[in-house]
Amino acid sequence: MKYTIPSIVAAGFLAAGCNPVETPTAPVASPTVIFPSGSAFTDQSTLEIRGAAADGVSGITVNGVAATFDRTADAWHVDVPLTMGDNPLDIQATIGSATRDVATSAVITRSEPLIYDIGEASAYDAVNNIMYFVDRTSAQIIALNTVTKAHSTVYSQKNPDQADSKLEYIDSEIVLSSDGQILYLRGDTHSGDDIVFSVSVADGSVTYLIDDTHTDFDLLDTNGVSQIAYNAARGAAGRLYISSWRANSKPLVYDIDSGALAVMALETMSDIVGASAPEPEHLVLQSATTMSVLGQRRGGFYSFDVDLASCDGVANCTLTTSNVRTSFDSSSCIAPEESHDFSIDVNANRLIYEDFNRPTLSDFYCSLDVPTGTISRILADNEVDLDNANRFTVVDGDLYYLNSDYTLDRLTIPDSTGLPIPVVENIYAIPTIGSPDVEVGTPRQVLADPSTETVFWIDRTSGKIYKRLEDNWTTLADLGSTMSPESSVFDAQTDQLYLLEDSSGRIISQVDVETGAVSTLLDLPDTGADMDINRIDAIALNEVEQVLYLAVEFYYDSVPDGFGQQGLVQLNIASGELTMIAGAIDAEDFDDLRPSFDMVFDVTNDRVLFYYSSSSLGNPIVAIDVDDGTRWLFSTNNMFIDPISTSNARGHVMDIANNRMLSTSQNDQSVFGIDLDNGMRTHISENTLDNGVLLRQPKGIAILADKSLAYIADEGVDALFEMDLTTGERVIIQH
Repeated sequence: MKYTIPSIVAAGFLAAGCNPVETPTAPVASPTVIFPSGSAFTDQSTLEIRGAAADGVSGITVNGVAATFDRTADAWHVDVPLTMGDNPLDIQATIGSATRDVATSAVITRSEPLIYDIGEASAYDAVNNIMYFVDRTSAQIIALNTVTKAHSTVYSQKNPDQADSKLEYIDSEIVLSSDGQILYLRGDTHSGDDIVFSVSVADGSVTYLIDDTHTDFDLLDTNGVSQIAYNAARGAAGRLYISSWRANSKPLVYDIDSGALAVMALETMSDIVGASAPEPEHLVLQSATTMSVLGQRRGGFYSFDVDLASCDGVANCTLTTSNVRTSFDSSSCIAPEESHDFSIDVNANRLIYEDFNRPTLSDFYCSLDVPTGTISRILADNEVDLDNANRFTVVDGDLYYLNSDYTLDRLTIPDSTGLPIPVVENIYAIPTIGSPDVEVGTPRQVLADPSTETVFWIDRTSGKIYKRLEDNWTTLADLGSTMSPESSVFDAQTDQLYLLEDSSGRIISQVDVETGAVSTLLDLPDTGADMDINRIDAIALNEVEQVLYLAVEFYYDSVPDGFGQQGLVQLNIASGELTMIAGAIDAEDFDDLRPSFDMVFDVTNDRVLFYYSSSSLGNPIVAIDVDDGTRWLFSTNNMFIDPISTSNARGHVMDIANNRMLSTSQNDQSVFGIDLDNGMRTHISENTLDNGVLLRQPKGIAILADKSLAYIADEGVDALFEMDLTTGERVIIQH
């Protein structure tokens, strides 16, 4: 312990022969970590750690990196480099002349960027065992080693250091040059134009091959792009063949060396096929000189072969076609025109597709041998569990498929149905973080208690409510799988959760956050006697007045002709009394607006706010005055030019200290703020990798305002995100 004695006083004491009184210096509080609040997952190379520290703390390092201080706010932050795998946080604080450890058990786990999607097309580098595919959800080109199972990102439109300003969307079509150095793809520009571009495998650089600056761009713009095939043997540097989904169109051919684009010299497609409206969607290169064209036509599927060398050196020539097929052996599978999921097994010259229109419970996976036109059934769901397979691609005879839980599995495609049943091998899974005891199926809602910093995560599928306190998870309550809790609020005055049962829309349950005791707050009678309410769509809490606001739907036959069915009702929590605030209204005076998910109460302006899905109205945030029931459109895409769309803004939470409402957007997987005075919108956390792990399908949102932390329930990846409101950075704290 250190002691301080003013020198003049000390001298007086000593001269009088007195011993000085020892006065201890007040201890300096140890620094704290605010974000992340515990162990977390990121797929980025660095993470900004944020915390608080008193004046007496002169220095902080995290894993050896010195922090920057904001003395006006007693705050600090530091960007910490992360290695792949687990990164324990070692935090040291300098207080006076001493250095002390700051207690933390937090571990930051890092992996490569998450895989959210796999396209039906893929490219394969057999020399290096690398398959390339497009994750359209995260706008990334992924390189996956099929032997080690490691993956990396070649290019990401969500990475500000790589993102090309012209591109808006990358399609799944992808082919690889013969030297394994260049990928060729199809994409969309912000103006909606189809383009063809290349990406360097080495550095991710983008080169536009066919865009609006190309002399013959109209050919591509008119045809559209369905698939790209690469032929290394044609032309000085190879050629790209581009199919179309448009009826009666012809494939295009692009010479890589000269940049020339032309329509393939074929007869009229309907004349070749012998039927109207053929769509040349699929291309299979059987050899350097033989290419098959396959697609839909009126009356079924078709295919024919093209001799690519038949016009070499001949002017005004029409390419020779042969092997026209308009019927296929479909005894084991329904013909491919009745399936929408295709993938081409390039090495085997076959089309793999899912036949999901069978009258049985099991879907079939079928193979169309392109040279012979023979169809065979190769797999069934009851042989291998593919029920949860969302998308698939074929690489070198193996079927890779992404499940609904975003695990990527692989199996070797058998030559035909029968034993042995293929062995399923897991290739990729989103890393597990947090407690293994937390299992969710549709986690749409999250709430927070600011006084205890407790977070409540609510799963619609199981009806379970999970409770997180100081990085520890427990099950607070189990409402049962029939409850389907949706719209929910936390009452800090009474320590109660109120949850709307979505399955019937007529029951509001309450849960004590201390004991987990469950009871019923409101159960509307089946007769609808209470104001002729058919169902409740959403709830919002006025904590001060201790009332719930209910967005309700009235019975159809209880409102006058031409009136909407939506209204707002007040529920007194203590007495259970219902009071009408906004009744049904003539649809000509105001559209029949209802919440599409969350509804919140704006205590500053005495109104409820919610999102209503309607493109004609600009996907509005709607306001209803709780005093007089006045309705109005508060913030819409039609009100002012704003790059931040209100479309699919389903989750909301009030941030009164900053005079804004925070909203989650499923339109562009982001979080934005809406000014409570004028409805203007600002980005809080954009859907880019520099803000951390990409959101997939964000819905519920809650905040701890004093800590500037937000929690986001993402039902797309069954994960709970924690977000730093000061920077917009995101991590996953439970998956």
